Amino acid sequence: MCAAQSHGSLRVATMNDPFKLSWVYTPYPNGHGPYARLVDFPKSGNVVAWIHTRRVEVPEPVYFTAYLEEMDKECPDFPSNNQRWPIMSRRMLDALLSVAPFAHRAIPVALIDDYDLAAGENPYGDDWRPLPGAVREGYCAVQLLEHTEAIDWEQSRYAPLRGYENDPEVSWDLLKVVLAAPTTGFPPLFRLARSSAALFVSEVARDALVQAGLKGPDFIPMSKAIPGSVDVPPEWRHKRA
Repeated sequence: MCAAQSHGSLRVATMNDPFKLSWVYTPYPNGHGPYARLVDFPKSGNVVAWIHTRRVEVPEPVYFTAYLEEMDKECPDFPSNNQRWPIMSRRMLDALLSVAPFAHRAIPVALIDDYDLAAGENPYGDDWRPLPGAVREGYCAVQLLEHTEAIDWEQSRYAPLRGYENDPEVSWDLLKVVLAAPTTGFPPLFRLARSSAALFVSEVARDALVQAGLKGPDFIPMSKAIPGSVDVPPEWRHKRA
């Protein structure tokens, strides 16, 4: 786990804009949906895609089933999954950390070849014995332990959720996002403090991931990135789209 970084005052970013991190689009194998699917465990619904900073206790490793042969062709380093967890290979995490440290927790994830898990088998049980070669380790889900205050409220556009125009305490829709970078620059991997559903990478981190030849991540320019709902600070709620 990396030490937390301290970020100073914000400035409007005129260069080195980040990218929204997503999964590269590929046809799902055999029409079965995302490549990896969570094997449920007690209270797995509390995880919520790791968009929060609070600690949630989970088994180690957490198991997902996956069509490994098909996944290896399309997205072996950042597999899409039915929980929208940021699951990445160790190579991908190392490439991000090579840019700069960031406060995170790496939750071990193991992928079970979907063709080798018999119906009703429970990989979390003490008596489970996987077939040789059926389990692939070396993956982790990355939870960020700090979120970044980086929205430029003056330049961004937002509006109350439809039907809640007279109730400013509810979440707002972020229609256009403009980010302001910390004086030290954007972290390699980050979420926005007031709109944490989306995951972002800095431009330097994007370049490092591309140079490493990783397969699976997709990089969406900020001009096309709409993070979703946002918690607008009270002092900015008078400004609307």
